[in-house]
Amino acid sequence: MSKPLKAYSGQDNYEGYGAVVFASGGAEARRKVASKLGCEWEDIASCRRSPEFDQYAPGPIQPMTLIEHGWWIECQHCLRRVSSEMAGELEVDGLNPDDFIPRPSAEGGVFCSEGCECSSHLERTGREEAADALREVFEARFPGAEIIHLHVAEGPKLTDDAGRFVVTFTFPGGQYGVSWGFGDEFCRVSQCDVEAWNAWRNLQPTIERN
Repeated sequence: MSKPLKAYSGQDNYEGYGAVVFASGGAEARRKVASKLGCEWEDIASCRRSPEFDQYAPGPIQPMTLIEHGWWIECQHCLRRVSSEMAGELEVDGLNPDDFIPRPSAEGGVFCSEGCECSSHLERTGREEAADALREVFEARFPGAEIIHLHVAEGPKLTDDAGRFVVTFTFPGGQYGVSWGFGDEFCRVSQCDVEAWNAWRNLQPTIERN
């Protein structure tokens, strides 16, 4: 018969980040904390029982619950530390605490305010619209190609900034992925696929070779 899961809280040695995990013993808990924080076993400064969280096993624990128990969590948008002591910190910074009411996010994080929640939504919406526009431009320029990955940097509009809007794709007859950035005259094609690329595009070889 397996042992019941109990809550443990751990903290790393360097950044001051922590996590609550559920485990049947201390060694297992320490491993889980290290995994959750992305560090090694020896990088965990402490790992101890937190019986106040036992009722939430097997997890996860909602971020607002952690905050109510004295934890801080970074705002998903501006990275401000959201905690039960945030109001005092805001006053020190000359800000009105009434403008900062923490709220959970759909992704399991937390926003420090309605303003950050709205800003995050607008940026995400802008990126989605830009991705749709980039996909439309790409499909018109490279009909028959299949998109592997579409990268849209933060910002709602397509620009000529290098690296901000990049499509990785495959084409008929090619063995490897091809990279094309919005605004670029050239594509980046594997040396192995140069002949197949030129045959597919029926163009003079005006590509950049890796």
